[in-house]
Amino acid sequence: MDTPGPPHEFAIVNELRVLERRGRLIYHAIQLSTTSALLACFVIAALFASPKLHYSTRLIISGLFIAAMLASIVSLASRPLRALVRAPERRDC
Repeated sequence: MDTPGPPHEFAIVNELRVLERRGRLIYHAIQLSTTSALLACFVIAALFASPKLHYSTRLIISGLFIAAMLASIVSLASRPLRALVRAPERRDC
């Protein structure tokens, strides 16, 4: 069985680096999407709990909502960034 030579090894290592960067971006996008959903759940819970509490929860609710929207925006903005990390051109040898 033929083993790949140095040019092929470089291409393989380069492609693995690109895949690693893509994986990292996808991981962070999923993490931010999950954080956004969790913060939205906290907003809903705070809205239901606010009548029972004897102090104003406006700042807490608005802060949680802003944090949820920022996490959602950043997670969605990271998707176009993945397009910037392109795989090297494949060459059939």
